[in-house]
Order: sequence, then C-alpha cells, then structure tokens
Amino acid sequence: MKTVDFSKQVHFYSPYNVLALYVDSGETVKFLCQDTYNDMLNGENCSTADMAGRTLNPLNGPVYVNGAMPGDTLKITIEDIHVTSSHATMVVNDDLVLKGLTPFVSDEEIFKIPLKDGFADVFGNMIELKPFPGCLGISPAEKISSMYPGTHGGNMDNKKLTEGSELFLPVAVPGALVTTGDIHAFQGDGEIVCGLEVAGEIILKLEVIKGKVEKWPILKTNERWYVITSCPTMEEASDEAVAAMERFILSRTTRYTPHQLMIVLSQLADIEVCQIVNPLITMRFGIDISAVDEVQF
Repeated sequence: MKTVDFSKQVHFYSPYNVLALYVDSGETVKFLCQDTYNDMLNGENCSTADMAGRTLNPLNGPVYVNGAMPGDTLKITIEDIHVTSSHATMVVNDDLVLKGLTPFVSDEEIFKIPLKDGFADVFGNMIELKPFPGCLGISPAEKISSMYPGTHGGNMDNKKLTEGSELFLPVAVPGALVTTGDIHAFQGDGEIVCGLEVAGEIILKLEVIKGKVEKWPILKTNERWYVITSCPTMEEASDEAVAAMERFILSRTTRYTPHQLMIVLSQLADIEVCQIVNPLITMRFGIDISAVDEVQF
C-alpha cells in the first residue's frame, strides 16, 4: 500500500499542487494526517499564537489517479480511519466559533479532550468515537482554499463519511488529485464550534468510473444515499440538494414518476446539516436505500 505522509501537505485544492504520488484505479492509499492545527497545540502551555504564520486545515496529497479525466467520477471508499491522538484538541475563541456565539466568548480557551478505549470524555459525557475526514476532496478546475466545501467535496465536515462509506465526486482535472485531512473523532451535525480535532490515518480506495458524472458529491452508506451540497445559505443548499437527488434517482430508475418521487422524498428522505461554520454551508439530503434499491451509481 502506498502512503502519503506529513511531508506531503497542501492548503489548497488545486491543479497546481506538487503531486505526492501516482496510483492506478482500484489502488488503496494510506494518508498520515496531522490535526487541523498542524499538531501545534499539543503542548502543556500553548496558544494559537504558537501557530503564527501557519494555516489551518493541512491536507495530505494530492494523489494523481491514472485514467481519471473530466467527465468521469472518482469513487472513494473509506476503508479505515484510525485515530492516533491521545486527546482531541478544541479551540474556542471569537474567530473560530459560530458568530451567533461570540457574545458568550470572553477570551480564548484551548481544551484537551481525553480519548481512551474508543471513547471521548467530554466533561463527563462519554462519547463513542466515530471518526471521519472533515476534508476529503479532489481538485476543482481552479485553486480554492482547503477551508471551502463545494462540488469538489472539500471541507464538508460530513459525519456520515465514516468507515465503509463510498463518496462519488465529479472529476474536473486530469488525475482527479485526491487530498484529505482534518480528522474529527466525533462531531454533531452543524459543527457550531468544531469537531473533536485529532491526528490519524485514513485509508482510501480510489476508483475511476468512466463517463458518468453528477454535479454534486454523492455519498452511499450502508443505509442511505445522500447528495451533499454547499452554498452561501442553508436554503440554497437545501434546494440544490433536493433537485440533485431527484435528477440522480430519475436518471437511474423508472420506478417512480417525478411527482411520485417527490412524495416519496417528502416521506422517506431527510435534509440534514453537515456544517454551518465554513465559508459555505454544507447540507446533505438522504433517502433510505430500500426505497430505491435498484439505483446504482
């Protein structure tokens, strides 16, 4: 298995990044990821001043997938995510929390949340870890910050991107250029401050699907199909997600008419919030696989 280590980091999704390695379709790659703070807030007496000159959200990569071209889809299977940190780091200050919470933030605090035996001790609340990459994406046609989500995937902070899930992304540049990082050991929907930020290892299987493409990222879990959209407002992201899901299903089955599908989606699908803290808001719209069990990407 090929590995992308800490020395291969970028802070942009970009066709101009220096490549970390090349792989063939179907290969598996291990990414060794620092936490979103570049592992620089792990000392006993540290502050965000220690990060002066450093950028949040380091990404590992990019990985060039041979054969991936615009008009194709890259299927990314999350085969494993392993947390290597002994604690999660969380920063609360008026730059890093949801703006509606800033009246409650008087100064900066850095919290170290203990992790042990697959659980986080969050001030007496024992939470079972469900790690996922906050950032997972490929390059858009033009350079964009690692802080942004979009059609390329990116900083979606989608807690459903756990082990065993499959992410389908529209390829915009040759090789797709896969990057990932910003592992969250756990996170609630919305991410109003941040997830449980940790370092760790992500193992991804990368496969090219020729000649098929959707506008927005598509996610398949054991239970549901999701469309993931990112827009300036929650309303725009929700509208995009519903329309994209309708197109996705109707192009793959004749089981429902468009009107019937709208009724099915109204009953069996859910609009959910991934995050509201990044430059664009990310929503996901999911439907039970059992309602569309004949649908394949």
